[in-house]
Amino acid sequence: MLSATHAAVLQLLAVGLDLLAQLIQCLNLALVLSRHRNQVLGGAFLGYDLLDYFVDIRHTCGLLYLAEGVLENVHLEIEERKVHSQMVSKR
Repeated sequence: MLSATHAAVLQLLAVGLDLLAQLIQCLNLALVLSRHRNQVLGGAFLGYDLLDYFVDIRHTCGLLYLAEGVLENVHLEIEERKVHSQMVSKR
């Protein structure tokens, strides 16, 4: 037989798991609704050619250059840290 404290702990665990299951269901519903909203908006934009007002392919290369520059800086920083850690470990 379980003692009263063990039974109480198991009951609390069961309640916690039920709450977690409900939270997961709510998050799942929120994700489904968000995906549905994005599909509706994307369909409306594509259906009425509204994306042309938001995206102009001729002028987006600057965004790519910006992203490439950020990635290059991150790569350089990682390489510098590797070299620094190698120098410290050799000491």
